[in-house]
Amino acid sequence: MRAPADVTVSAWSLLEPTRRFTGTTVDLSGGGALLRLPGLPRAATLLDVRVALSDRPLAATARIIRQYDADLVALAWEAIGADERERLIEFVQEQLRTAVP
Repeated sequence: MRAPADVTVSAWSLLEPTRRFTGTTVDLSGGGALLRLPGLPRAATLLDVRVALSDRPLAATARIIRQYDADLVALAWEAIGADERERLIEFVQEQLRTAVP
Protein backbone atom coordinates (compact mmCIF):
# COMPACT_ATOMS: atom_id res chain seq x y z
CA MET A 1 0.00 0.00 0.00
CA ARG A 2 1.17 3.49 -0.88
CA ALA A 3 -0.49 6.64 0.43
CA PRO A 4 -0.12 10.27 -0.56
CA ALA A 5 1.43 12.19 2.32
CA ASP A 6 2.96 15.62 2.81
CA VAL A 7 5.39 15.11 5.70
CA THR A 8 8.66 16.89 6.45
CA VAL A 9 11.74 14.79 5.74
CA SER A 10 15.47 15.31 6.19
CA ALA A 11 18.28 13.25 4.69
CA TRP A 12 22.04 12.90 4.65
CA SER A 13 24.21 11.42 1.90
CA LEU A 14 27.73 10.01 2.16
CA LEU A 15 28.61 12.31 -0.76
CA GLU A 16 28.06 15.33 1.50
CA PRO A 17 27.85 13.91 5.04
CA THR A 18 27.80 17.31 6.78
CA ARG A 19 24.97 18.69 4.66
CA ARG A 20 21.36 18.05 5.61
CA PHE A 21 18.82 17.97 2.78
CA THR A 22 15.30 18.96 3.79
CA GLY A 23 12.11 18.37 1.86
CA THR A 24 8.74 16.65 1.96
CA THR A 25 7.22 13.31 1.14
CA VAL A 26 4.96 12.93 -1.89
CA ASP A 27 3.89 9.44 -0.89
CA LEU A 28 4.93 6.73 1.55
CA SER A 29 4.72 2.96 1.82
CA GLY A 30 6.20 0.18 3.92
CA GLY A 31 8.65 -0.46 1.09
CA GLY A 32 9.79 3.07 0.24
CA ALA A 33 8.88 6.66 -0.49
CA LEU A 34 8.69 9.34 -3.13
CA LEU A 35 10.33 12.54 -1.85
CA ARG A 36 10.95 16.11 -2.90
CA LEU A 37 14.54 16.77 -1.80
CA PRO A 38 15.90 19.94 -3.42
CA GLY A 39 19.65 20.08 -3.96
CA LEU A 40 20.31 16.34 -3.63
CA PRO A 41 23.38 15.40 -5.73
CA ARG A 42 22.60 13.23 -8.77
CA ALA A 43 25.41 10.87 -7.75
CA ALA A 44 23.82 10.09 -4.36
CA THR A 45 22.78 6.46 -4.01
CA LEU A 46 22.21 5.86 -0.29
CA LEU A 47 20.57 8.18 2.25
CA ASP A 48 20.03 8.29 5.99
CA VAL A 49 16.45 9.53 6.23
CA ARG A 50 14.30 11.01 9.01
CA VAL A 51 10.56 11.27 8.37
CA ALA A 52 8.62 13.50 10.79
CA LEU A 53 5.69 11.22 11.61
CA SER A 54 3.12 12.66 14.00
CA ASP A 55 4.27 10.80 17.15
CA ARG A 56 8.05 10.92 16.60
CA PRO A 57 10.55 10.87 13.72
CA LEU A 58 11.06 7.64 11.81
CA ALA A 59 14.71 6.82 11.07
CA ALA A 60 15.82 4.58 8.19
CA THR A 61 18.46 4.07 5.55
CA ALA A 62 17.20 4.09 1.97
CA ARG A 63 18.56 3.41 -1.50
CA ILE A 64 17.70 5.87 -4.26
CA ILE A 65 16.07 3.82 -7.00
CA ARG A 66 15.13 6.70 -9.30
CA GLN A 67 15.69 10.44 -9.62
CA TYR A 68 12.94 11.93 -11.77
CA ASP A 69 14.16 15.52 -11.88
CA ALA A 70 16.24 17.94 -9.86
CA ASP A 71 14.34 17.29 -6.64
CA LEU A 72 12.01 14.27 -7.01
CA VAL A 73 13.49 10.95 -5.83
CA ALA A 74 12.09 7.46 -5.29
CA LEU A 75 13.55 5.48 -2.39
CA ALA A 76 13.46 1.86 -1.26
CA TRP A 77 13.99 1.29 2.47
CA GLU A 78 17.22 -0.68 3.01
CA ALA A 79 17.66 -0.62 6.77
CA ILE A 80 14.55 0.00 8.83
CA GLY A 81 13.74 -1.60 12.15
CA ALA A 82 10.70 -3.84 12.44
CA ASP A 83 9.06 -1.42 14.91
CA GLU A 84 9.77 1.53 12.60
CA ARG A 85 8.33 -0.28 9.58
CA GLU A 86 5.21 -1.16 11.59
CA ARG A 87 4.79 2.51 12.61
CA LEU A 88 5.15 3.53 8.97
CA ILE A 89 2.60 0.98 7.78
CA GLU A 90 0.14 2.17 10.46
CA PHE A 91 0.71 5.78 9.32
CA VAL A 92 0.08 4.80 5.68
CA GLN A 93 -3.11 2.95 6.61
CA GLU A 94 -4.34 5.99 8.57
CA GLN A 95 -3.57 8.27 5.59
CA LEU A 96 -5.59 5.98 3.32
CA ARG A 97 -8.53 5.84 5.77
CA THR A 98 -8.71 9.62 6.04
CA ALA A 99 -8.03 10.43 2.36
CA VAL A 100 -10.68 12.43 0.57
CA PRO A 101 -12.03 10.36 -2.37
